[in-house]
Amino acid sequence: MIIAIVTDANTGLDRSVVREVTLTVATRPNMRGRLLRTLEEASAPLTSPGSGMPRQAQRFLRALIDAGAQGLRLPVCQNCALTRPISHSLNDGRRVCGPCHRAARAVACGKCRNHRFCSYRLDGTLVCAPCYSADQRNKVTCASCGRLDRRIARSEIGVLCPRCAPRPDRACSRCGMSRPVKGTLQNQQFCAPCYNRITTTASGCPECGRFRILAYRGVDGVFLCAECAGQPVRFACKTCGGEEHLVGRNCARCVLTDRMTALITAPSGEAHPQLKPVRDAVLARKNPRSALRWVARASATSILKSMADGRTQISHEGIDSFARSASREYLRDLLIASGALAAEPRELRDTLEWIDGFLTDYAGPDRHVLTAYSRWNVIRRVRARAARGKFTSSAAKNVPPHLRVLGDFMMWLAERRTDLATARQAHVDEFLTTHPEGARHLPQFLKWAHSSGRCGPLTSPTYRSQQPTPQVPANEHWDTVERLLHDNSIRIDTRICGLFVLLYGQRPSHICQLTRDLVVVNETNVLVRFAADPIVLPPGVDDLFREHLSTLEDEPTPWLFPGRNPDRPIVEAGLSLRLRDLGISPQASRTTAMMQLAAQLPAAVLAGFLGIHPQTAVAWSKIAASDWSTYPALRLTTIH
Repeated sequence: MIIAIVTDANTGLDRSVVREVTLTVATRPNMRGRLLRTLEEASAPLTSPGSGMPRQAQRFLRALIDAGAQGLRLPVCQNCALTRPISHSLNDGRRVCGPCHRAARAVACGKCRNHRFCSYRLDGTLVCAPCYSADQRNKVTCASCGRLDRRIARSEIGVLCPRCAPRPDRACSRCGMSRPVKGTLQNQQFCAPCYNRITTTASGCPECGRFRILAYRGVDGVFLCAECAGQPVRFACKTCGGEEHLVGRNCARCVLTDRMTALITAPSGEAHPQLKPVRDAVLARKNPRSALRWVARASATSILKSMADGRTQISHEGIDSFARSASREYLRDLLIASGALAAEPRELRDTLEWIDGFLTDYAGPDRHVLTAYSRWNVIRRVRARAARGKFTSSAAKNVPPHLRVLGDFMMWLAERRTDLATARQAHVDEFLTTHPEGARHLPQFLKWAHSSGRCGPLTSPTYRSQQPTPQVPANEHWDTVERLLHDNSIRIDTRICGLFVLLYGQRPSHICQLTRDLVVVNETNVLVRFAADPIVLPPGVDDLFREHLSTLEDEPTPWLFPGRNPDRPIVEAGLSLRLRDLGISPQASRTTAMMQLAAQLPAAVLAGFLGIHPQTAVAWSKIAASDWSTYPALRLTTIH
């Protein structure tokens, strides 16, 4: 009789399948009798089940749907209107699901005082499930991993914790892989990756086009938003109602707003006025999830909180009082970008900090000599160069190896029972035979030491720059240019930087420092200034540049290629690594480009366009063996 009722409802199932489902759900004759009475008493138990349907009949309907039955519906909760097992009644007579029943019976927990459903007792007091599970008396040692955790299952080897307890695998309705079920949507089961991706990632709805969570299937099986599918909204921020960047019951932007406000709140209960721009800068980021991860994990948030509380001065000196870390420097850049701190050359600050640390740790002989040289020569030259705006990141990288080689030289002298004052020319020559890199660092130091009376007239061979690196074959060079122009799978900023190297011989260190005010865009051309004279970008490159500038319209940064840190451009090492991943050697490609340009342009024009010294441009022209006897005539022909 049960098989006949299901078959008459045109579910599309064979009698054998219905029989198997019936025997699985109702294993005993009396259970099948109760199921039959339930199906006979209702007018449409399969297509319009009431909320008062017994749980056995609900399990029967779910089993039929899982077997592929068409046109069946499950009862919905009279409180939340969701399709869940209905097993409880409220005081007003409504039949509701388990979560709604627990929410209606929520009381203040006797331990954490949160308003929750409390069904456990500890020391005679009602407590919630998290507090009951967290109590040490209810934890056991897992027989598999040995951790002390709550018991969740029992196996042949003993009690298992939630991490080790086996969970049944079922086929995911989206990816089809057999995995443990994470959640159910419209009677379809999903694994954890698919469920999290569906319920937290917003995208354009195929019907209305709005950016929503697509967790509901339409008639043709396509995922739609809740309104288009005629379902109540389940996945939305409880604060703002948005469905983008969901984190639990709220969106990442609302959570980030609350946490940033708490970080900059002073003891008076109001937000620190000097730190408000910092909060606004963090909240203005396009991806609030990354900013939320920084707030949750970065150690610099404790520095920010101490500034808001008044325990740390909002200054560079206050930041320097904490241990150096990448998180600390990121916070410094964030304060500078938001206007809370005055801008300061980062390369100069980092170099001075490194020199202080190096001199503190150096315990070798003639320490006073190395300290005097660092204070009166290196630091003085560094500060003077920074004042002219010429102390770049490349120049800063030369200071550590310079001082390390000098320290090694004095240690080497001490091992031979001599010092700088008694050293002879033979010692310098012997050191250079085993340490050839010293030829780049000893001449300046020995000249200073002799002029200050700290050593005799010692000399060292002056380091000579090498000839240009080997070039890239011309066909390979231009094939790379074509790939950067047309391969849309490569990041657009990386393509432009690569083209600057391949076409104009620009160093990655120079490309990183380009600002947006060096670019002029008009209706016909895009002009970029690497030096005094602007360069008109050729067709194809200008289109890429226009597209790149459109992505920077909402970015409050002056840099043409901004980095991950606020107020900082892309890192030179990171840019070089990107280019190498594409098969581009920055040095060899730059040499090839410079040789081609030097063969086509006079030295004066080359220096004005590319920002190199005129003597360097002349040297490139000599290497390229260019002949400019016809250049004025070419210029006159172009003018006429």
